[in-house]
Amino acid sequence: MATSKGSEKKESLFDDIITDISDNGKSLISSLKGRMSSQTFYDMLEKDSEKSKRYARATDERADLMADEILTISDNVGKDLVTLPDGREIVDNAVVQRDRLRVDSRKWLLAKLRPKKYGDQIDVTSGGEKIQQLPGIVITTKNE
Repeated sequence: MATSKGSEKKESLFDDIITDISDNGKSLISSLKGRMSSQTFYDMLEKDSEKSKRYARATDERADLMADEILTISDNVGKDLVTLPDGREIVDNAVVQRDRLRVDSRKWLLAKLRPKKYGDQIDVTSGGEKIQQLPGIVITTKNE
């Protein structure tokens, strides 16, 4: 079966978008900009489970890239110190604060995008199972 030129172009654009997400850490919106509409992209995902799997892998890879960036930003101390004309070195607090913002932003985003892997672990003792009630102790939850 022959494929149309428009279909080949869409496939190529899809590949480029997936690469932008997985290798460059870009968001879907910035990757789509000027290439294709979000509706077209989501239609492609809905019609092709393989594309949907590729997109899911790309977003996982983007999250891992963000985690690596956190380490890189945290370990980079190159611009933290400024040498004054008299030879003294002082900490450039603006650089330190900017790096803190960059790390915190990535941590927050990772916790929202991949909570099971990068989010705060709330239930570490019961594994999601209901905890047995001890005699004389009343445990209530919002769902009960």
